[in-house]
Amino acid sequence: MGRRRTWRADVNGGQHEVVLNWTYWGGKRELVVDGEVVSDQRRPLLWWSEQVFQLDGQPCKVVTRPRNVNVAKFEVELFVGDTLIHPQSDGR
Repeated sequence: MGRRRTWRADVNGGQHEVVLNWTYWGGKRELVVDGEVVSDQRRPLLWWSEQVFQLDGQPCKVVTRPRNVNVAKFEVELFVGDTLIHPQSDGR
């Protein structure tokens, strides 16, 4: 079962949509920025990942990491520079 996390980020006066489609067991990490796939990784049982990209010249990253190694619960976060952007929805 796949999951989706969506953010809206204002960067240098422009609004951007960042979407991560991901799965734990299949290891899918598809990053879509403003409707364009910018990264597509697949590694089964991928516990931790980081997709690095830029928005209007600003460094950004989406980080996926387990909250607890004993259960399959994850934190999925978007950073623009050092600023944490809160998700629009978590797709649950």
